[in-house]
Amino acid sequence: MTSDDSVYRAPTSALARPSEGGARSLEAAMAGEFEFDVGSILREGWDLVSGSKAVILGGYAVLFGVNLLGSMVGVLASGTDPESVSAVGLVASVASALVQMVVQAGLYLYAIKRAAGDDSASFDDVFAGFAKFGTLVGVAILSWLLILFGFVLLIVPGVYLAIAYQMAMPLVIERGLGLWDALETSRKAITHCWFRYLLVLLVAGLGAGVAAILTLGIGAIWALPFFTLCMGTAYVRIFGHGGARD
Repeated sequence: MTSDDSVYRAPTSALARPSEGGARSLEAAMAGEFEFDVGSILREGWDLVSGSKAVILGGYAVLFGVNLLGSMVGVLASGTDPESVSAVGLVASVASALVQMVVQAGLYLYAIKRAAGDDSASFDDVFAGFAKFGTLVGVAILSWLLILFGFVLLIVPGVYLAIAYQMAMPLVIERGLGLWDALETSRKAITHCWFRYLLVLLVAGLGAGVAAILTLGIGAIWALPFFTLCMGTAYVRIFGHGGARD
């Protein structure tokens, strides 16, 4: 038995695993050892729109359907005891929000795969987050609480955390990180490109929104995939992609 095989050896964490495939080590990402060029990310996101629209728009259709279903449950509960209606509506709203969050994480995974040139990218990725439902919900709740706490203290910490935690859920679904590891890995990595990442969010998000409005919604066919793929491309620039790890 070698020293490495000793039963007394300390267990390794997910953060200490070596990179696999095209994945960058998480330590390297947290140290800022990556290139993050806003212009090239936006261009690549746009180039990836072709061939991705059907899956991404299908994913957003699922999001819309879940939201509609949640609203319908609240409406159908009308006419009963007011307290019961409030309870049913609240439960439906919370359940709808959680499901939408997990589907959004799946859309992010698809975008990451497309940005990384992973041929396994498919519509199935949209629902991949349900396998890690508990962790994703935990990340969402804890990040919301920390961001809220940041806003209560001062506006700046809240804004900082709201951007810095953007990649926590993708790290859960793509790298299999736990709750706190995902939050801290996202925060430490994005800190190195915080303003540039914010610029990507603003340009891709506002650009997509304006395009959709000016074309009476028709532009959303390209705008929604563009925004989603820019987010996936930004993730790959920072963390690479090597598949989910259990």
